Amino acid sequence: MATKYIPDAGLEDILDYIVSNCDRLCLCSAEPDTYTKATVTYVLGVKSISNSDFAAYHDVTGGRRTYLLPLTAIPIDTAGTITYLAIVDTSTSTLLAYWACTSTAVTADDSVTTTAAYIQVNDPV
Repeated sequence: MATKYIPDAGLEDILDYIVSNCDRLCLCSAEPDTYTKATVTYVLGVKSISNSDFAAYHDVTGGRRTYLLPLTAIPIDTAGTITYLAIVDTSTSTLLAYWACTSTAVTADDSVTTTAAYIQVNDPV
């Protein structure tokens, strides 16, 4: 049986790529499993973000994680219910990560605040 191992530095490289290349947080009404779904089809609001919006990496059982810090005053353009958050790289039209969040009903011209959320890269199993 082959041994599976990726050192923490390798897991951090994956997180580095996401954190270094993200430039927008998208608040979505459904699962945004493509860039277009995150930025056009399901988007209710957006906020520009950068690597300064993330906390340092943490060692956790089973991998490494970073936290997207709480963000305030995110403008809502379209009424609906936020069920997912996504981070994207608009310069390359790339979906970098997405996750489910607590459902929140919003109206157009509203604004919201997010709670901290983590992105984790797991050790191989």
